[in-house]
Amino acid sequence: MANLPDAFIRKMIDRLGGEDTQGVVLVGSFARGEDGRYSDVDLWQFVRQEPSELGDPVPVEYIDGYLVTVKNVSYG
Repeated sequence: MANLPDAFIRKMIDRLGGEDTQGVVLVGSFARGEDGRYSDVDLWQFVRQEPSELGDPVPVEYIDGYLVTVKNVSYG
């Protein structure tokens, strides 16, 4: 099991911590402590409403050596 570095966590908070964001949750293999060498970082971003622009519903990016997926979860 690999721990996510503090610098990476801070970077993700800065990137996802917008006015509309109510919370960010780590899910998947990293959250379960079952991550491996090829695991991606799965995040759920809770927002008041879904973004109006159309695009990939679950964006994937390579950030600081991690493949990161962010799923927007709307509750309002």
